[in-house]
Amino acid sequence: MRGAGPALGLGRGLRACRAHGRRVARATAYGYGVQHYAQQYLSEEKVALTHLGEPLFAALAGAVLLHEALTPRTGLGGLLIFGAMVLAEVKLRGQARRPKPAKAPVPPIQNSTLTSLP
Repeated sequence: MRGAGPALGLGRGLRACRAHGRRVARATAYGYGVQHYAQQYLSEEKVALTHLGEPLFAALAGAVLLHEALTPRTGLGGLLIFGAMVLAEVKLRGQARRPKPAKAPVPPIQNSTLTSLP
């Protein structure tokens, strides 16, 4: 067995490959839907920390499920990305975070111009 193709059932022809692609697309759509639904109940900081772990989980899943090689170069690149994301999100000592801008009230839209349209 070589690579992930036989493990995923991709060696059985185009029909099996298309079916697998549809399953992957549905699972991905479901995952993103659940993620976006759950994010409305979390604070911004918790959502940011959750997103910090995604590259790490992707690299580990690639290594475990697809037998991808984790080279020192890959690890260094991942650490640089992870460090940059942490640096962007974490409040540094002596540096206050910018306050959120106040939301201005939005005036109601007048529908007077829409009534003349067919």
